Amino acid sequence: MDGYLFKDDIEIGEYSFGKSVIDNSVLSESLGHKSLISYKYIDLNKTPYNFKQYCFDNNDIVGYFEFMKKLSTIPFKDLRDGRERGWHLNETSYYQKNLNKWVNIVFDLKVNLKPECTPTFYHFAIYDKKVIASRASGIKAPRIYFFFGHDAIIYPLFYDPYHEINP
Repeated sequence: MDGYLFKDDIEIGEYSFGKSVIDNSVLSESLGHKSLISYKYIDLNKTPYNFKQYCFDNNDIVGYFEFMKKLSTIPFKDLRDGRERGWHLNETSYYQKNLNKWVNIVFDLKVNLKPECTPTFYHFAIYDKKVIASRASGIKAPRIYFFFGHDAIIYPLFYDPYHEINP
């Protein structure tokens, strides 16, 4: 079926903005699986935080995939319960700072979403180092923004090399 992911003969529906969001932790636990990754909504050219930026270099790419591999092996309920501390995964509100501006552009939304129709967004640091990022100096502290859709599917969205979306 077009528009769906399949895992072990379980049909997993894709996310659709503007519809009510079901508590993903309950859904994921009931399905008994770890998170899956979908690149359906990844920003490749719509915002300044797309994944085609010249500064998304080999180190960033390796760090990104190492983190995503780890993220996809942890049961969703363990992420929500905070059992995996110390690796810089942070929940980010759709209404915080600039995130809703960029999300609205990627999804061609004309108005801000209602809270009950907003998925939970997260970001993580690619590197575990404390630096002050600055576009002017070229010092990066890259963050990857994503959300968990229905059935704990991870949807990567943005690459924020200078930690500007949610400083």
